[in-house]
Amino acid sequence: MTVKERLIGLLNYVEELARLAGQPNKGNWVEKAKCALNHGHGNEKVANAAFDGILSWWGNESDMCKEWIEAFETVRGDPDERIQQVAGSGLSYVRDRYESALNQERTEETYGRP
Repeated sequence: MTVKERLIGLLNYVEELARLAGQPNKGNWVEKAKCALNHGHGNEKVANAAFDGILSWWGNESDMCKEWIEAFETVRGDPDERIQQVAGSGLSYVRDRYESALNQERTEETYGRP
C-alpha cells in the first residue's frame, strides 16, 4: 500500500467518525453509525464520536446531559443490537458526566462558584 493510499484511508477513517458528531437521535445518525461499525469502528469509538463538537452550551451542564441521555435512550430502541450497544456505551459515559455535573452544581449552590 502506498503512502497516498494510507493517507486516503486515514482521512476516510477520520471523516467517517466526524460525521457522527451530534445527538444520535437526530437526522440519519443511526445509519452513519452502522456504516462506521461495518468498517470496524468499535462501540465506544462510535458513541464517543457523537460528543465531538460539543464545545459549549448555555445553562447547567446537567441539563445538557439530560438531553444527551434522552437521545441515547431513543437510539437504544433500535432493532440492531450493535446500535443498542453503542447507545449503552454513550449512556454510560453521559450518565457519569450527568452525576458529576449535578454534584458540581450542588456544591456551587452551597458554596458559590470558585
